[in-house]
Amino acid sequence: MKLLKITLLFITLLFNSPAYAEKLCAYLANGKRITNDSLGTPIQYKNQQGKVIIPLSAGFKTHAVAPFFSPKCFHKHAWLYNGKDHDFVDNQGKVWYQIYWFDMGVDYPKEGLFRIKQNGLIGYASEKTKKIVIPARFQAAFPFENGRAKVAYRAKSKCDGEGHCWSLPDPTATDLENRYFYINKKGKFLSWVYPDK
Repeated sequence: MKLLKITLLFITLLFNSPAYAEKLCAYLANGKRITNDSLGTPIQYKNQQGKVIIPLSAGFKTHAVAPFFSPKCFHKHAWLYNGKDHDFVDNQGKVWYQIYWFDMGVDYPKEGLFRIKQNGLIGYASEKTKKIVIPARFQAAFPFENGRAKVAYRAKSKCDGEGHCWSLPDPTATDLENRYFYINKKGKFLSWVYPDK
């Protein structure tokens, strides 16, 4: 009986691992596999049985610069290029969120969380599960440090070439709409950020 339980546990873990998730591979509109010569062209993803899971109408393309965006094949999830941004997509074709760009690439995870975008706003996802932990509701959001992150609901974005810096309409305001504040890893308000910090 004990051996049966161990065997069932092993089989369950094995088939739920990323290596055994359904593999999808990219194809061009003409049904051929993508090559290095097909950069920037529309793609669709099919499973091993040839069924289209992510159709051409989803709008994904091969990436002209970084091949790890819109990869030739993937198992559980991948970053797919949609022509202007990069979506985090699972192997069922569901778009979870977009990349938050920082330092010329995907945001670095800090304290187990990384920043993501949805509808032009910033939130946080788990480094381990890739699921959204703090919904995207901020116009400005910094990485977590010592269990807290500096955020603002409204901010003007200025790009410095390496990442982002923000300026607020009124850094001394006393309402959440116009001022930086700290949140914890559950997205709860901790304290105000004072102008000199």
